[in-house]
Order: sequence, then structure tokens, then C-alpha cells
Amino acid sequence: MMSASILTTVTKVVVLCLLFSALGSEGRRQRGFKKQTAIDKCNVRFVQRAASALGVRRNEVTCGEWKGRGLKAKRICTDKTTGIDHVFGCTIEGEQQEPCTPQGRDKPCPEFLANLEKGGDGVIEAGDNFDIVESGHRGIEAYFGKHFGVAHAPTDVSFWPFTRYGGYSSTFPTLGYMTEIAVYLEASLSDGVDRRFDFSSAINNPSGDHRRDFIFHVGTDVNNAGQWIASVSNNSPGWPANPGRNPVSIPDEGWYVLQHIFRDVAGVLAVELNIIQATTETTIGSWTLSDASDIIGTTVGGNRYGWFVDSGVQNLDEVIFDFVAMTVLSST
Repeated sequence: MMSASILTTVTKVVVLCLLFSALGSEGRRQRGFKKQTAIDKCNVRFVQRAASALGVRRNEVTCGEWKGRGLKAKRICTDKTTGIDHVFGCTIEGEQQEPCTPQGRDKPCPEFLANLEKGGDGVIEAGDNFDIVESGHRGIEAYFGKHFGVAHAPTDVSFWPFTRYGGYSSTFPTLGYMTEIAVYLEASLSDGVDRRFDFSSAINNPSGDHRRDFIFHVGTDVNNAGQWIASVSNNSPGWPANPGRNPVSIPDEGWYVLQHIFRDVAGVLAVELNIIQATTETTIGSWTLSDASDIIGTTVGGNRYGWFVDSGVQNLDEVIFDFVAMTVLSST
């Protein structure tokens, strides 16, 4: 545990770094919407409030380049008065810090993050349907922090884990929103047996009732040992290798981010589903699903759940996951 004086010092250094970033950052653009260094965006109001109280001047701290992505992003900031270097990010030893919110380099600010570091808040644990394990469990390092989740077939409830992303919504955000979950795919499970799971991010209608699911179908490639394959649709169970759904091959073991981006395109909902290899940040699969009857504000409202859909799980006892998040998109 850190003492109160050390925490105070760290907090001040964080504020200094945040102010420096807020004054000097540049917006970036990725996958169709403009992104600004999220630490600047998330904390600009905090910095504005704290700056005068702390007497912060821009030249009191110098900060190096960001290293890493998302919640793993870090930078070295040097206190010009003391000459001490501080590692600045959203976490210290895997624990989320305040006023830092879940974000990082080149990422918008998540409105919701299931905190697997502190008991899995936000993932509904009804009975025994998932465990939180330490990084290094079975030789797997966490995607973020020191822990990750292991979803498994429940024995005393009827469903696999799901999240409400902080609460169901009836209103579609002006510029849309994004949901993400990281899953770990093990090569050893691709042994000729047809193993599958589905993960859905669903949307409500304006009355707050279920409207539609947007589902990743992920499974072992029965024709290629050690490999996985994936596709998408609006229904479960699905067929990952369905040739009519433009399946993609996943040849390497590791963490993959299943990303849904919900957008208003000329008044109609369009959902982009991406699979991103976490280490290289390479998008290995991308699809867009849209239905002309999904009219924003008329038949389409806000977010519903993220869910390992029961009917889509086949020949798997567990699915390894981390980083369950929802982000409301903005122009900056």
C-alpha cells in the first residue's frame, strides 16, 4: 500500500502530466472518427479545476512519448524541479488511479469498464459462471492489469456471463458508441473438434426493450490444426466458417479484441464489427451489418447487453476474456 504522502505526490504528478498533455496534444483519426489523446479529453475538466489550486505551469513537467495502447499506455514524465522521473498511465501496479479514467493513447474515453482488478464489477455473476484469475494463470498474461476473467458453463444458472455496460439505454448517442471485449484464443483447443462461442453486443429500441443482436461467431478451424476462424451475423447459434458470411482465419494464439462500433448513417443504424489482434493492433477482420428498418430514434435506442450467448457455445468449457468496455464516441 502507498502512503498518503506518496499518493498525494503521484496525484500531483498525474495532474501536471495531464495539463501538459491537454495543452499540447494533437487529435488523431482512426477507423472513420477523430480521436484525441484520451487522457487529455477525459481529464480536461479536472485539470482546469486543479491547475489554479496547484499553481501548475506548463514548463514544470516534461513528458515523453506514449508507449503502448489503450489502458496499457504509459509515458515517462520528468519533474523539472526535482529531476525525478515518474511513469504516468492510468494504472499503478495494475490498479486504476484517480482522476484517471479507463482510457489511453489514441482511444476515446470509455463510459464503462468492467473492473476485473477489483471483483469484476459490471459483469453479472449470477451464480458460478465466471472466475477472476491472476495474470500468468496457465501461462497467459492478462490483456490489461494483473487479472483476467474465465467464463465457463454455469451449473446453477441458465446463462453464460453478460454485462449491461453500466445500464441499458433508450437513447442513441449523437455520434454513436463502441463496445469492446478481449478474448484469448488458445491454439491447443484447435485439435479437430468443432469448438465455438458467440459474443453479442445488442441494442435497444427507444422504449428500452431489445431490438437486435450483433454477434461474433468464433470457433476452431477443424481443417487447420492450431487455428481459429470467425464470422458475424444477427443470429445465434452461428457458424464461424460460414462461406456466405466472409469468414476470416485467425492463425495465431493470443488476445483478440472483439469490437462493435454503432453509428448513425443517414438516420439508419450501421454496426461495424472488427477483430483486432491485440499485440500488433492489426485488424484481421471487419464487417458491417445494417438493416433499413433500424431507424435511429424510431426503432433504435441505446445499448443493451454484451453476452456470451448460451446457444452459441459448443464443445467449450470456458472462454478467457478481459477488458469489457463501452465508449460513447465524440468528434474529439
